Amino acid sequence: MERDENPVEWGRSPPSDLQAPVLLTTAADEMEAGVITSLLGSAGIASRCRNKGMGSYMGIVMGSNRFGIEIDVAEKDLELAKSLLEADPMSDEEEVEEDTAECEESDGFEPMERKPVTPMFWGFLLVGLLLVALVLRLLGFF
Repeated sequence: MERDENPVEWGRSPPSDLQAPVLLTTAADEMEAGVITSLLGSAGIASRCRNKGMGSYMGIVMGSNRFGIEIDVAEKDLELAKSLLEADPMSDEEEVEEDTAECEESDGFEPMERKPVTPMFWGFLLVGLLLVALVLRLLGFF
């Protein structure tokens, strides 16, 4: 089995090809970042993912990163990477025509679906209420 001349390196240190990394895009979550880096890797473009803000901490504590993941590529690969992300994956004109017909038939207004309250929200709410009760107790309000 032969080894690649320039294998894509993963981990904390950036790939050797990314001596001058530039921001390509920001992914919403780990799954989207994985899809984008896989697409870039299949085109031979080295990339690096960085968590925004407290994303690393939130990923460990809560299991998901709500701050986004920045994806960097080498400056020399930026234009090719942008063109890959902007490319339309649909090439069948019939599917495009069907989608266009569906859009023309709708009245243009569709109410947003209400998202259910997550257990994480209830956990934060409970901890917050307990902290408020503790502070009030220490201040002698009850």
